[in-house]
Formats: sequence, structure tokens, C-alpha cells
Amino acid sequence: MTTSDSECFDGVLKGACSLPITAMVKYTWFKLNAYFNDRRNKSTTQLNSGKNWCKYALDIFMRNKVKAEHHSVTRLSTQQQSYQVDTLHNPGTARHRDHTHGVNLLQRTCTCQKWNLYKIPCSHIIVVCIRHQHDAKQYIDPCYSVDYSYAPIFLALKDKLSWPNPKETRRVLPNPQLIREKGYPIST
Repeated sequence: MTTSDSECFDGVLKGACSLPITAMVKYTWFKLNAYFNDRRNKSTTQLNSGKNWCKYALDIFMRNKVKAEHHSVTRLSTQQQSYQVDTLHNPGTARHRDHTHGVNLLQRTCTCQKWNLYKIPCSHIIVVCIRHQHDAKQYIDPCYSVDYSYAPIFLALKDKLSWPNPKETRRVLPNPQLIREKGYPIST
């Protein structure tokens, strides 16, 4: 993706910019349908190969799992599934000291806020799950599931003869104050 959504869509719809409105809508519809179809086929292939999560989520999950090996866990409450996670000194950080984070599996919270931000378990969640026999992957948000994103199937476009007749027609008049004069606009 480029720097903004509009630039991304401009790149996709570059061939439609000089078309009439109805042709532009059809072009956009067919491009979107092709995009969803390609992604749906890729996700089906991944599901058939046994992958349930997208590569992006699994990469972050595996990096966090490696970091979790150096954490220690203290259980605060079994009923509330509340834990304290102590991290070791990390020379790569700006703050050269140990950190302590609170994890609550029932409320799905961690004080580092990475779980809330990315919706992928942070290293603190993963170490709690490893030490207390929970499946950490169950805490990955379903939006990262391979079968979640591209499920809709597009129906065929209706023929112009089957379009409903508009109840009312409006006549659009130009605003004379917005009409530009001949020549280049004067810049300041």
C-alpha cells in the first residue's frame, strides 16, 4: 500500500478515469470482484494447507513467543485469571531496567497495551499461556483468521432493463459562483 488510501485507489482505477460513470462503476465492480476472488482463493489454499492465521499475525506471534522465553510469571488470582509478568533487563531498550506487567486473561488486558493495539497476544500473554497450559493462539483476534476476510461472494450485475425506475428525477443546476474563469488559476 502506498502512503494514502486515495493514492492506492488511484493506482487500481487508473484505467477507469476517462470512462463514463456507468462504465466506471462496472470497471470498479469487476476490479473489486477480481481482488476478492484472488484473495479468497489464496485463503482457501492456506486453509487447505493447515494454516488458520495470516502470515502477518503469525510473524508477530512468533517474535513475541521468542521474547516470552525470558519472562517470569506469578499467578495473582486463579478465578480472575490475573497474573504478574516480570521481564528481564533488555539492553536494547532506552530504559535499562526490568519491567513488570499485569495480565488478565478474562478481561483480555495487559498493561503494555500491545494486545489491545495489535489484537495479537504480546509476549506477556504468551508466557502466561505457556506456563499455565492455555492455548495462546485462541487470543489472536478473528480478523487475522484466513477464512474471515474474503468470504463475501459477489452476485452478477443486473441488466440495465431490470433497474428500478427512479421515483423522482432531479434537475441539477450549476452554481454560478463556483464557475472558474478562463485561464490558469492565480496562485499566491
